[in-house]
Amino acid sequence: MISLFHGSGFQKHSIHLLIKLCTGLLIQPSFALTIINNNYTILNDQTGKELEPFIFRLDPSPAGKYEVDNFASLKAAGPGQSVFNVSANTNLTLYNVKTLSADLNAGSVIKAYGGTLIINNYGDIQSASSSFAIDILGASSGRIYNTGAINGKNLIRSNAPFTGTIINNGSLNAGAGTAIDFSSSSALNLENKGVIRGNIYGSPSLTDNFKLDSGVFNGVVNGVEQVTSSGQSNVSGTFTGTLQFRNSGELSTDGLVLDGTDYIQETNSSLVVSLTEANLTQPVIESGSASFSSGSTLSLEPDFYVLTREGISNYKALRSNTTIAGKDQLNIDSSLFFDSISITGNHQEIDITLQARDIDEVIAESGLIDDSKEAYSEALENVIDVLETPEISLATTSEVESWFSALTAVSDDEQLAKIAKELKPSTNGSIASLPMTMTRSIQQQLTQKAASRFDSLNYGDTSESASKRLWGVTYHSTSHYKKQRKKNGTLIRGYDVTSDGLTLGYDQQWSNDLMAGVAFSYGNSKTKKNHSPDFLNLQSYLISLYGQKRWSDWSLTAVLSSGLHKNTHQRFYEVASLDSAKSKFDSRHHGLSLLLAKKLQYSDWFISPHISLNYQTLSTPNYTETGSLNYHYASNEYKLMESGVGILTETFQKIGRHLLTWQFSGSVWHDFKAKAYEVKTAYAFTSKPSWFTSTGTSLNKNRYEIQAGLSYSMSEQAVIELAFSRNGSERWHSDSGYLRLEYNF
Repeated sequence: MISLFHGSGFQKHSIHLLIKLCTGLLIQPSFALTIINNNYTILNDQTGKELEPFIFRLDPSPAGKYEVDNFASLKAAGPGQSVFNVSANTNLTLYNVKTLSADLNAGSVIKAYGGTLIINNYGDIQSASSSFAIDILGASSGRIYNTGAINGKNLIRSNAPFTGTIINNGSLNAGAGTAIDFSSSSALNLENKGVIRGNIYGSPSLTDNFKLDSGVFNGVVNGVEQVTSSGQSNVSGTFTGTLQFRNSGELSTDGLVLDGTDYIQETNSSLVVSLTEANLTQPVIESGSASFSSGSTLSLEPDFYVLTREGISNYKALRSNTTIAGKDQLNIDSSLFFDSISITGNHQEIDITLQARDIDEVIAESGLIDDSKEAYSEALENVIDVLETPEISLATTSEVESWFSALTAVSDDEQLAKIAKELKPSTNGSIASLPMTMTRSIQQQLTQKAASRFDSLNYGDTSESASKRLWGVTYHSTSHYKKQRKKNGTLIRGYDVTSDGLTLGYDQQWSNDLMAGVAFSYGNSKTKKNHSPDFLNLQSYLISLYGQKRWSDWSLTAVLSSGLHKNTHQRFYEVASLDSAKSKFDSRHHGLSLLLAKKLQYSDWFISPHISLNYQTLSTPNYTETGSLNYHYASNEYKLMESGVGILTETFQKIGRHLLTWQFSGSVWHDFKAKAYEVKTAYAFTSKPSWFTSTGTSLNKNRYEIQAGLSYSMSEQAVIELAFSRNGSERWHSDSGYLRLEYNF
C-alpha cells in the first residue's frame, strides 16, 4: 500500500514513502518522490539504484509536516544544490537507510531554513566538497541521530539556534576537517557512542555538553565547556575552552592536551595511557589542573620499545599547571612485563618509573610458547594475515601498522626477511626508463634539427646569409607502458607517463661546412602505475653541445649531453595496507648521439637516408626509503647503446616571400644493451643488510620512430614549426607534439 496523505481533510500534510506487503513486511520501494510546491511526482527507478540527480524542495504552502523514508541512493542535482532543501516553518522527519550525496564541487546534502528537523541516518550521508553535509540555516528544533556514517570535509553546522541533540552511534568522519560547528548557534548537546574524527566547535557564549559513552574521538574541541567520559572511551586530541573534563569510566588515550582544563577522575574510574619512546620527554596528558578521587586507577599500555628497553626508565604520564590532587591515592595496575613499577614525579607531574623484564622470562612463565623467536614468528604471521585481508586491514590500518612496527623492531633478521618476501613491494622500471626516454627524445630532436640545418641553407632557404640562430621548442608527451610478467610468474604492472618540457638553443655557422651550438632543456614528467597508487615525479635539467661537419653531400651530426634528474618516488605494497615507501634522490645522465646522413634530391623532394648511434648512461646514487618496509638501494648505473637506420624527407613550397617546409621521417632502432632494470636492494629495517636484486620492466631491444612536421617561414628571419611523433615498441608507445620557434640573424 502506498499512502500519500494530502488535502483539505487533513490539518497537516504527511507523506509516507512506504510499501508494505499484506503481511506487513517492509520492502524497498522502486520510486522516489519529488515535492515541488505540494505537487507530487512519482519517478520510477530500479530498487536501490542511484536515481537521476534531483532535489526535494519542501515548501510550507501551507506549513506542512513531511516524513520521508529513503531506501534509494539519491544525489543532488548539481553544484550548490541539496538533496533536501527544507524551507522555514517546515517539519521534516527523514529516515535514511541508503546513500545521500552532494555534488563534488559544492552543495550540502540537507539544508534546513527552520522548523523541526529530525534526521535518523542508518545509511551513508556523503559530502565531498567544503560545504557542510547537514547545514542548519534557520531557527530549528529536533534531533540528529546517526548509526550509519556521515563522511566529508565538513559534516554538521548550525548557523542559527538549534534546540535538540546530536546522537552519534555510528561514524562521523571529517578527517582534519570540521565534524560539528555550533560556534554561531545555540548550545551544543552531543552524545557519542560511536566514532568521531574531526574538529568540534561549541557556542562561545552558552554552555555546551559533550558526552562520551564508550565512544572514540580524535580531533580538536574548541569552546565546549563540559566534557564527560563514561564507559570505555578512547580520546585523543586538543581541548581548548573546556572548563571540566570528567572521567567516570575507563578513559584511554595516547595523547591528550587539555588547555586550561580541569581533569577530574571520579571514584573507581580508570585512566589508561599509552607509553612510547616519546613519553620519555613528552607527557601523554597535559592539563590545567588534575584531581583523582578514591579508587582511581592508572593503567599502562606500553609499546614494544617500552617493553624491551633495558634498565630503569622514567616515562611522563601527566603534567598539570597546578598541584595534582589525590595523586597519593592513585592505584597503578601491575604487569607481568615489569620487574618494578611506581608513580613518581613532583607535585605537578605523574611519572611512571619502571624496569622491563626479560621478554624470554615472561614467555617462559606463560607456558604457551618456548621462546621469544617463536612468539614473534607467530605474532608476525597473524599480523601478516590481517594485512593481507583487505576487509580487515582497511578497517584497522593504524592499529595493525602499530603492531607491525613494534614487532619488526624486535624481531631477528631472518624473520624480517621472511616478512619482506611475503609482503614484497610493487616495482617497475620507470626509475630508469623514464629519464632515458625523456633525454633520448631531446637528443633525437637536437640531432634531427642540426641535420636539417644545412638542408635549409642549401635547398632554397633565403636565410643563407644568416650565420646565427636562436630557437626554442616546447613539447607535450604521453606514454603508455604495458604490464609484464616475469618468468617466475610475478606481475609487473604497467604505467602511464605525462611529460612537458622546454628547450632553448643557440647555434652558429662557423664556415660553409661547420656549425656548432648549445641547448638547455627542462622537462617535468609524472608517472602513474596502472591499478596502483604508485607514482614517480621527475624534474630533468639537461645541457647539450651539438655540432655538424659537412663535406659534399654527406654530413655528420653529433650531440653531447649531460643532465640531472630529481626523482620523487612513492611505492605501495600490492598485498598489504601498510604505509607507503617514499624516497627522493637525484640521478645523473650522460649521452652521446651521432648521425651520418647522405643528402639526395629527387624533383622537389630532398631525401636524407641516415644511420645513427645513441649511447646513454644513467647513474643513481645509493639511497634509503622511509616507510614500513623501507629498502636500501645501492648505487646503480644503467646503460643504453642503440643503433638506428632511417630516412628524412623534406619538400619546400614557396608562397610569395614565405616558405612552407613539409618534413617526414622514420627510423628503426636496435638496443645492444637492453635489459630489465636491476638494482641491488637490502631491507633497511634489519640490523644486517641482506642484499638481493630487484628487477623491473625492460625496454624492448627494437623500437621505431615516425615524425611529421610543418614549418612556416614568416620572414627571412622567423620560422614557426609544428611536429608530431610516435615512438614505440612491443611493450610501450609514446606520442609527442612539438611547437618550435626560430629566429635567424
